[in-house]
This record gives sequence, structure tokens and C-alpha cells, in this order.
Amino acid sequence: DQLLSEINGQQKIITCNLKLIYFNSSSAKYILNIVKKWNDFIQVGITVNINWYYEAEDEDMQEAGEQMARMTKINFNYFEL
Repeated sequence: DQLLSEINGQQKIITCNLKLIYFNSSSAKYILNIVKKWNDFIQVGITVNINWYYEAEDEDMQEAGEQMARMTKINFNYFEL
């Protein structure tokens, strides 16, 4: 409630650009935990977007972003490099 009162009716947007070259299951878990925390912002009316960048030939990285999107309420945008 305090966070909501601080935004004073103005639309707030958080955009995170993730350009990961490699991550393993351990680091993926940490990234997912951070992304899940951003759901708290959505609950108080703040828009959260994640721009997920991946190399064209790296289907695993693209799929990892898609899996995270399914596990959260956050809008993911995908960009092939």
C-alpha cells in the first residue's frame, strides 16, 4: 500500500533488458526468483516489461525466456540478435 501511495496516480513502468549469453540451472533459478519478485510491482499497478534478447541460433535461451514468462504475470518481449 505504501508503494501504491507513492506513485500518486502516475503510470509507472519498469523495463528490464536481459541479454544473457549463457546461464545454467542454478543461475536460471536466481533469475526466475528475481523476476517473480517483480510480480509485487504488478499487484500495485506498476507495469513490468522484460525485453529478452537471445542469439538467433540459441533456441534454448529463447525457450528459457518463454518458460519464465509462463511462470509469472510479466510481459516478455523477445528479440533475436
